[in-house]
Amino acid sequence: MLVVSIEPKELFVSRFHDCLPFYRKGLQLPLKRQQARRAEFEIDGSPFILHGLDDVEEGTAERRARLTIVVKDLDRVKRSAEGWGGTLLKGPEERTAAGRAARWAIYRDPDGNELKVLQPL
Repeated sequence: MLVVSIEPKELFVSRFHDCLPFYRKGLQLPLKRQQARRAEFEIDGSPFILHGLDDVEEGTAERRARLTIVVKDLDRVKRSAEGWGGTLLKGPEERTAAGRAARWAIYRDPDGNELKVLQPL
């Protein structure tokens, strides 16, 4: 599994069928259960729920959240996420903030949500 933790715990997307493989295969999140337009993943005992929006025209959802995802290996995420529809917007870069060094990058998922992917150093 590439992801160590993720916040917030729920994300609403209009392009559910494009986003599901991005989160499941691109970020290798373990799928706990799935219904038609709802997928529940579990990361270190905490649920992350991906909801499909039926009442939003395909591809027009406003960004619902900017997720911060903590990973073990940013380079593996880059290869995997881009292969499953993720778009690199910025980075990877290395920075130190509040005395903590990290590598980070910003991606966009297939629905247009921004993801800040962070690898502590």
